[in-house]
Amino acid sequence: MKQFTEHALFEGARLINVQSNRFKTSRITVRFAVGLSEDTVAAFAAVPGLLRYTSAKYPTNMLTERKLAALYGAGFSASAGTFGDVQILSFTMSVIDDKFAL
Repeated sequence: MKQFTEHALFEGARLINVQSNRFKTSRITVRFAVGLSEDTVAAFAAVPGLLRYTSAKYPTNMLTERKLAALYGAGFSASAGTFGDVQILSFTMSVIDDKFAL
């Protein structure tokens, strides 16, 4: 069974929730759409990679991967791409559902 719901969070942002009982994991994806600009395209393209592998709490890739492994093999990915004249920054987290965790 799949259920789709959509909610307006604020101007320019919406939440789309897809529920299904067929999978043992949950996935959350956040996407940012920004206009393409010659001045910012390179910087915005670098942001997903930087956020994927470093943070204040986990400054190295090894520490990030250890934390994800401790979360029952959770996954985190980030990417940048273009769609027409818009640059899309995408961040996805996959985690095991609570009912399957100890």
